[in-house]
Amino acid sequence: MLQKIRFIDRTRFRYCHNLLLLSFTIHFQDQMQKEGLNDTFDLSKLVIGRAAQTSEEWHVTGLGVVVKRSLSQVLSLISSCFPKVSVLTVEFKGEDVYHIDELISLLRKYPSLHTLGLRLSFNRLHFDGQKPWTQLCSAVPDPRNRKTLAAVSAEAGMLWYTSRIAQAISLIEAFFIHEEMLCWLLRVLDRQRVVYGRQRSSERYWDACR
Repeated sequence: MLQKIRFIDRTRFRYCHNLLLLSFTIHFQDQMQKEGLNDTFDLSKLVIGRAAQTSEEWHVTGLGVVVKRSLSQVLSLISSCFPKVSVLTVEFKGEDVYHIDELISLLRKYPSLHTLGLRLSFNRLHFDGQKPWTQLCSAVPDPRNRKTLAAVSAEAGMLWYTSRIAQAISLIEAFFIHEEMLCWLLRVLDRQRVVYGRQRSSERYWDACR
């Protein structure tokens, strides 16, 4: 029996509106308009899954959202309309910056979330002007000495950010990270909540993840 259906709009032109035509998103669309959030984000992916293997009931279980601004309102609305979302990808597209703990507070509103994707987030997140990940830069693998200082800093920074998220939200099991042309699949060790993983420099790999 079919368990999951994934809708992806790759046109990149007003693609949010195409996905919002689906019946599963009508209530969400109504709430979005009421709160005046029409132009603050786009949807790039929507996944629906059965509530149980033999159930006829379907829920939205995965979303890809491109946030231009109003991160708090957007993620709060999504969590209230789609509480069964287990895989969430957030792409940052705009000039606004957000404290990592603000993002964590918003992610806590997702009771089913176990996989988080972050795209182009390093320069959109901050920790009160501090950069505690600088001590991790020396541990970033670069066997061929090809990475720029910016790339090393981004990799160390995202490792620090994801570790902070993992320690705060025990349900999260994995992360997909994409910065420019670099991609990472990171997993979380259950007890220690330690984040580890492998880098992939492939856009096709990111497409498969999201």
